[in-house]
Formats: sequence, C-alpha cells, structure tokens
Amino acid sequence: MNLIQKADYVLSYYRFEIVLAVIALVAAFSLISAIFFKKEPVLYAGLVNISAGEDLTAVLTKDIFADETGGKTGPVALYANLYVSDDASAENHEYAYASSIKIMGAIQAGNLDLVIMNKEACEWFSGRGYLLDLTEVLSERDPELLEGLAPYIRENSVVLEDNRIDRELNLTDERIYDTAGAENCIEINQFPVIKGAGFDGSVYLGIIANTARLDECLSYIRCLMSPP
Repeated sequence: MNLIQKADYVLSYYRFEIVLAVIALVAAFSLISAIFFKKEPVLYAGLVNISAGEDLTAVLTKDIFADETGGKTGPVALYANLYVSDDASAENHEYAYASSIKIMGAIQAGNLDLVIMNKEACEWFSGRGYLLDLTEVLSERDPELLEGLAPYIRENSVVLEDNRIDRELNLTDERIYDTAGAENCIEINQFPVIKGAGFDGSVYLGIIANTARLDECLSYIRCLMSPP
C-alpha cells in the first residue's frame, strides 16, 4: 500500500482511538497550561454599589506591576455585584446583608485589598473602620503619590465606639457614640480610566486597612491615574 492508502486504512479502523487520543492530548495541554502559565491575581478589588461595563471591567482587571521594580505582573481579581447599605428598610436589604457577609469574609481572609464604590458604600466601609487612612500612611510611604492625590482625598467618619446594642438591651444607661475623621477615600471621577465611564455620581476608591498588598494597591492607583 502507498502512503495515502495506509493513512486511509488507519483512519478507517482506528478513527475512534485517534479521536480519544486527540481529546486526551488537548486536555493534558490545557491542564499543564493552567498549572504553569496561568497568572495568579496580584490584587483583589471589589465594585460596591456600582457596576462596570465590559470595557471598564477589562481596564480594571488588566495586569499591573506587583512591586515597584516591575519585576512581577499579574491580573486583578474583581468582585462585582456587591451592594451594602445601612438602611434596614431598603427593598434589597437581604441582598445587602448577604453582600456584607461576603465582604467581611473576604477581608478577614485577606482576599480584598481595595474597593471602588459610591458615596453610601464609602461611608459604610469607613464607619466600620475597614479603610486605610491614606494621608497617614502615604505621608511616610509615598509622599510624592500623596501630593498627586491630595486634591482627590476625602475625609469620612470612623466610629470609634458605639454601644447602641448594649443600650437597646438595657445593659447600660448611657448612650455612647464616638467618631473621628479619617482621610480614607479617593474621589476618582477625574481619573482618565473613570472619567469617560458614564457614572452619574461620585466614585470613590479606598484601600482595605488590613491589606498585605499595599505596594500593589499603590501601583494600581497609579494605573488609574495614568491615561489608558
């Protein structure tokens, strides 16, 4: 038999085995690629009380430098469809409660580094002490970045002590509610990436206080400040 006849013979009698072999090879290649070539996220961000279209999502999740030397890059993992509110009468109060549990779990697990949000969410995160005081940290960590961010940094209230539950349970006669101000949010509407996204109200960015990836957060902020 010539070469064409041999190929036809093999295909006629071993077609099923060849298909299985090809499928096995593709599966093995996909697995190896996932193990050795898949980039792990270098930063975990969340969209809270706002939504982003495909184009903006692509920009917000693109690779960033994971350190100041630029030696390591990776994608940003983005939590979407998160909603928080302190309004117990809100129509979607149950969804807000579920989101708050998810957020608290992510924070405790160290899997949430920064949040992009509206004003209500900004006050929610700040009031619970979840956000880093940017002026305090950047004055020592990166004064140059602080100078560039100064026009956009906003102050919010942080609750230092609140015994509302004890008072409602008659465990104390005195109502204590003590707050302090902290410059812990950046209004980012004028940043190039956000400016043309079509948001109606103000959009804020805050860094989670217990983040272990502060350098990555600062690199991410620089990316948002730079032209796309």
